[in-house]
Amino acid sequence: MRRLLIWIRQVPLVNYAGRLLLQAMRRYARLLESRLIPSWPVVGVVPARMAGHDVLLSASTSNRLVSALYWQGDQIEANEMLLVSTLAPSLRVLLDVGANMGAVSLLAAKVNPQLRGLAFEPYRPNYECLVRHLELNGIGEIKARQVALSDAAGSLTLYVPQAGHTSDVVSAVNPAFMEAMYREAYQPETVEVITLDTAVAQAGLPTVDFIKLDVEGLELQVLRGAEHTIRLHRPLLMVELFCVEDYEERVPNVRGKMEGRRPEAIIEQLFAWGYSAYLICSMGLYRVNDPPYPDFGNTLFAPRQSSQRFLPYRLGAEALWTELHG
Repeated sequence: MRRLLIWIRQVPLVNYAGRLLLQAMRRYARLLESRLIPSWPVVGVVPARMAGHDVLLSASTSNRLVSALYWQGDQIEANEMLLVSTLAPSLRVLLDVGANMGAVSLLAAKVNPQLRGLAFEPYRPNYECLVRHLELNGIGEIKARQVALSDAAGSLTLYVPQAGHTSDVVSAVNPAFMEAMYREAYQPETVEVITLDTAVAQAGLPTVDFIKLDVEGLELQVLRGAEHTIRLHRPLLMVELFCVEDYEERVPNVRGKMEGRRPEAIIEQLFAWGYSAYLICSMGLYRVNDPPYPDFGNTLFAPRQSSQRFLPYRLGAEALWTELHG
């Protein structure tokens, strides 16, 4: 049998047909993963795996992000989740701003059960899902707050999906963002706003080590409302940047309406506070201090003390933390 298989493998036509078959299988497997499986909602309490750690999720038909984490947990923002899980053992206090259903908080607290923190989510369905996830996973030291953050206290209008029109249950302060990103039907909702500096003071947190910031268009205002915390504690920040030009090109009627999402203003503000930017790549953390700046995806910002240009991934995150904090 072995000799027969060796002989068959020497026939060019057989090899060609086999290669075509494998390519077709890979193509359909990718299609199944990227299109069909995340759109197939799961319901109830389900297990998921993030960066090699098991968590419990409360799934419903309206939250596609939970379904995606159930089906593809280790593949959802894999580099960012690896970074969080690598840093988590060294962290004392984490702030999850724009927590959604709580993926970053869940993973960090699973890795480090002593971790304290706050998770902010103004949109009620997301907030309720966040609270449920913290309870399911026995996480009591990270407190959920149903408020939005900005540079001043008060209220603001949040645009949320209409019933029956949900993407991954995203909300935003800019209706143009909702139209450009999701082309969903949305409706306005008024939410309470405070600054991050106020939230940290109210919670009596002794320090802040890590801030995740993903607020769909309000990043710069949130940073300005966190200036005292950032200058005092010098935390690492993982900020989602967004290529505005790409969506202005695809959806012309939003052109000029998404200024708050432009990454240059966010990067320049943090540079002015003495931070460096690191691209979160599959192979490592790559420092970018000069144009062209990153314009899409999550970027790590660290106090400008590190002299290294490239940090290999897992060891890089640990080395960066050690260099900054000893």
